[in-house]
Amino acid sequence: MVDSEHFYTRRDEAARLFSQRKQWLLEHFYRHMRVQHRVLVDGAGRPVGGQWNFDQDNRKPWPGAPSEPADCRASHDHSALWQTIVAAGVNSFGEANAARLAWPLDRGEALQQLDAFIENALPHFGDFQDAMSHRSWRMFHSLLSFALNTKMLDPREVVARAEAAWRAGSVSLATAEGFIRQIIGWREYIRGFYWTHMPRHVEQNFSATRGRCRDGSGTNSLCWDFFARNAGKLSTNRRLGMVYRQLAKMDEATRRSLQVQADELRNALDRL
Repeated sequence: MVDSEHFYTRRDEAARLFSQRKQWLLEHFYRHMRVQHRVLVDGAGRPVGGQWNFDQDNRKPWPGAPSEPADCRASHDHSALWQTIVAAGVNSFGEANAARLAWPLDRGEALQQLDAFIENALPHFGDFQDAMSHRSWRMFHSLLSFALNTKMLDPREVVARAEAAWRAGSVSLATAEGFIRQIIGWREYIRGFYWTHMPRHVEQNFSATRGRCRDGSGTNSLCWDFFARNAGKLSTNRRLGMVYRQLAKMDEATRRSLQVQADELRNALDRL
């Protein structure tokens, strides 16, 4: 099986790990990964700080302070390239933003964005990693998924930088652990899950919605509208408590505006 060095795991590794277990529990997978790759563990393989997961410390609502870091990413004009793609009849969705593409073009730019995250956003990532706010589009998230998925950054170096920031005293253990969990936990777990369960899993739809989910502009309104429409099913989920508290704080005009935006996007999906 051809695999990729840009993930910690092989494609079938998660399937083998869970082959004798009834459930695909992320926490089991995450602890296995921490021990196997010697991340945030002591010499005996125990978690530093005495616990594996600081998720309870990472669910604070964001009151608007500290301010989200400035977006210092370079902007690239790819309008001419995009017109070539359109002229070739290549189907796409969303808005290309070709005149101001903010994603890195090479490893040098990707490393600059990693540096900026570690210095400016990571210190506050942990506290607010589960927070959502209509006042902020990125909060303190890394914006590194593109660089990771296009192989400009290795997940090992990203994890190592976050752990080094904690060991240097620049960020709290809860913050470093919360971010590392996204890379070595969620990212690897979801990849393993998909390789094991797709394509049949695509037919399952918990929310019974008929629309298609997507990334890109408008995602914020679609996301809020999804939670509002499915409050009966999801509002009692403790991990979504912050989402519904944020919804409750929105005035009727804001909620209505988000609903209208979401409706417009769903109605235009075939044209996007």
